[in-house]
Amino acid sequence: MSTFEWTPDLVTGNELIDSQHHTLFRYANDLLDAIEDAEVDDEAAEVYVWRLTDYVMEHFADEQDLMESVHYPERGIHVGMHDTLTGETMRLTARVMRGEIVAAPEIAKLITKWMREHILTADKQFVTYLSAQQ
Repeated sequence: MSTFEWTPDLVTGNELIDSQHHTLFRYANDLLDAIEDAEVDDEAAEVYVWRLTDYVMEHFADEQDLMESVHYPERGIHVGMHDTLTGETMRLTARVMRGEIVAAPEIAKLITKWMREHILTADKQFVTYLSAQQ
């Protein structure tokens, strides 16, 4: 199905962040494909959920380390956004782990919120600041 398409407007200009965003898109698409594939069992879908969740956490940690390294003045606000999105992701992951059926559109809505809105606003603002510091 591959719902999440990388488009040029999502490029932040930071090689690490853009590379991680590409990976997140791939993992998100893998998860949606697994959920929508009737042949995939629940355990396989759980693997995709955990892979995406783990990578989101790794990405947020890397981004926050970069923020700290340049004393980003909006770091607290940005980290708060990460915390909110992490909480939403963990609630969704817990539902999947309990065996609840989570519809692909519900997952797509959560991922799209982060991928489109967060990258286009908060991440681009941070990378602009980061670039000016280097």
